[in-house]
Amino acid sequence: VAVDSSVTQRTFREGSYRLLAHVLRRVGAETPAEEIALQRRTAQRILDGLLAGGGWSGAVAESEDLETTETGGLIGLLGPGELPAELDRVAFQLQPGQVSSVTATSQGFHILYRPRLEEVFDLYALRLRERFLAEAEETTNEGLLVERGWLRSPDRIVSVRAIVTDPFTWLGADSFIGSWEGGTLLTSVVARYVLALPLAARHEMVAASEESLWVFVEQLALREIRLKDARERGLELSQEILDQLEESHRADVQQWYRELGVDEITIPERLKLNQYMEGVVSRRSSPATIGPLFESWLLEQVDWALIESNVPNALLGARNLIEAVGPA
Repeated sequence: VAVDSSVTQRTFREGSYRLLAHVLRRVGAETPAEEIALQRRTAQRILDGLLAGGGWSGAVAESEDLETTETGGLIGLLGPGELPAELDRVAFQLQPGQVSSVTATSQGFHILYRPRLEEVFDLYALRLRERFLAEAEETTNEGLLVERGWLRSPDRIVSVRAIVTDPFTWLGADSFIGSWEGGTLLTSVVARYVLALPLAARHEMVAASEESLWVFVEQLALREIRLKDARERGLELSQEILDQLEESHRADVQQWYRELGVDEITIPERLKLNQYMEGVVSRRSSPATIGPLFESWLLEQVDWALIESNVPNALLGARNLIEAVGPA
């Protein structure tokens, strides 16, 4: 996507996409009235300093949004309707170089700033290009799903929410989530993808909206479609990438052996496995990272005859205990 100087200047001038920054003094539903009043006065003092000629960087230093303070309070390149309603009305009335009045939302008290183009030209052009690329990709993705006749299961959201709540129990399940011409997305495939996510991301997905979960599933379907197309066209990963994946996998396996205190020939003893689990649960040691390749390797080592015994239930119980404890 070409975003040259003229496109950057024209888009900035039109104001349809605005690069915005803010200062935030936080309050919440449980904040006492006295603290709310103090935070409002603090926000007004910061604003008064800006109107008196103070610098934006000094104002940002007093912001309580730690995720944005290191980037000058930047909250992103945004279009109409993408901010909370209270902020959206204010943001799209700002002129370049202007700061807003103190604006209250459920997060607290905000002061918005719309930088001048000369202050952020390169950053604005970069974010604009990223935005155009994302919109083009979204249009392409929608067209690909329509072209392949993407069909959704009637109970898809119920199934997906069950998977993100407990993906381990769905690894061997082949229930239908969706299908397209020449392929099917099964619950076991979704479970594999979910397990590859960081634990914190999986916990967030449990409370995610239906719309968010379905966007996740459609992204998986698009990935599966493109992977299948690539295989049929004979496309393969470069040898360099394959070597990197193999080295990463080898490092994961070696780390696991080191954690258990065994070599690559010795079968891990149950005592050592117990000691390892106790160390993780008690936070004396961190759990070994299990990437997708390492997970596949571990599954190949499992005697699936154990599925009929009580061992899987014990393993699931141990896993639930670790997750309840949280990251080490």
